[in-house]
Amino acid sequence: MRDGLKIFNHSENGDPRSSSSNCNRSVVNEQFLAFKENIGKLKSFVCKKLDQMEQTQLAHNKAVMTALAEQKIVTQKLIRQESLGAPIAELFQLSSEESLKAIEEKILPENREIYMSTIKRLLQQSATLNLKNIFDDSVVLSHNLDGTHGKKRLKTYEKLYAALLDSVSQLPKVENAEDNLRKAIRMQKKRIFKTISASKATTPT
Repeated sequence: MRDGLKIFNHSENGDPRSSSSNCNRSVVNEQFLAFKENIGKLKSFVCKKLDQMEQTQLAHNKAVMTALAEQKIVTQKLIRQESLGAPIAELFQLSSEESLKAIEEKILPENREIYMSTIKRLLQQSATLNLKNIFDDSVVLSHNLDGTHGKKRLKTYEKLYAALLDSVSQLPKVENAEDNLRKAIRMQKKRIFKTISASKATTPT
């Protein structure tokens, strides 16, 4: 009778080892699910970062290609200006009314920048010192900007004057291009008169 009671109690209460085993299995399952969830989150994070890196690299590559394309255009433009600038430079010095008229007709919207580049190069960073590379002495003596005091008017040649003015404005330390150009003309005239006076002084009477 006692043995039967023991068997009954044992089956009613269950095997403690079985209960412990079920508990451990449940914990393992929870840990596995948590681990699986973390792996999923990590995978999503890594994929997102890789996508961001790819987008960043694509944007960088695009910026580099754009910069290279722009640089190529600038280089080709400079080469073209250099090749066209050489024959244009041969038009200077301007030494007569005919040469002023001729260059006025040659300056067009599509080549104006090349003329400006050539004039700027001939001025060599200073209009007051190097205007002689643009106008020879006879033109400077017979012209001024406004045509005052019995002189001929340089502003009559509108395209040439505008290109000259824009070129002078790009020179170092120039605040007012027209004032600088007026000064350059005065300085060249002074040098001419000084040379004439020196020549007369050394000429036997």
